[in-house]
Amino acid sequence: MREDDGRRLDHRTLEKLRFRAMRWVEEGVRPPEVAERLGLRRSTVYGWLAAYREGGAEALRARPVPGRPPKLAWEQVREVLVRLAGQGPREVGLDGELWTRPVLCALLRRDLGVQIAPVTLTRMLERAGLTAARPLGTAGLPPALARWRARQLPSLRESVRAEGGTLYFLAHAAEEPAPDGPGRVRLGMVSAAPGKGATRFLLVGGEVSGPDVAGFCARLVLDTRGPAAVVLDGRAPHRTDLLAALAAGTGGALRPVYLPQVTPS
Repeated sequence: MREDDGRRLDHRTLEKLRFRAMRWVEEGVRPPEVAERLGLRRSTVYGWLAAYREGGAEALRARPVPGRPPKLAWEQVREVLVRLAGQGPREVGLDGELWTRPVLCALLRRDLGVQIAPVTLTRMLERAGLTAARPLGTAGLPPALARWRARQLPSLRESVRAEGGTLYFLAHAAEEPAPDGPGRVRLGMVSAAPGKGATRFLLVGGEVSGPDVAGFCARLVLDTRGPAAVVLDGRAPHRTDLLAALAAGTGGALRPVYLPQVTPS
């Protein structure tokens, strides 16, 4: 069995493999088994799956490479992100209250004149410590979270789905390492990941605070059809009186759901 990431294959062959892999996933085959069938690394298949969920079938197609595109350095991206702190797409002339990776890529193309793929942008953000939220997985969960996931998450998902809403998992992150130099602002990120669809996020200047989380959730309600049930950590800055008051004033449109407390081992 071949154990590689497929980069030695030509673009058309890779396109066929991507479509075949996503067809198997939609038929119920788990991504690790898809990777084994194709002789590829699991990370490759999971990367294709993330791209497919964000951009649909178009994200799987091979793209012509007429020449090496100009590279975009992190410092160039970072300058734009610092200007965007506290602002959503609507404030800069685009649609929506919160960012997704494709929308942020469109803004970078507009402002810097350089094309960047969502997957590349994700890698740049993660290398800087700005890792976006992900749905709660199964691997390595503390016992309290594992029980919550097994016993309460299925019914929560079903009730939200029955009301035509969306279930999100919220997280926050900070730029690592903190930037050196006078006047350099440390970037923070608040993000929410649904089970399916694009992860939404907002950048902030400095450490993520309670008001940042509440402001993000207010925007999330505007960006969501139906109720937005948001799974949060039970500690600050996620659990605040400000967020509770915001949720109470939305008439059920915003529904915070707190994970059980986990005692550090």
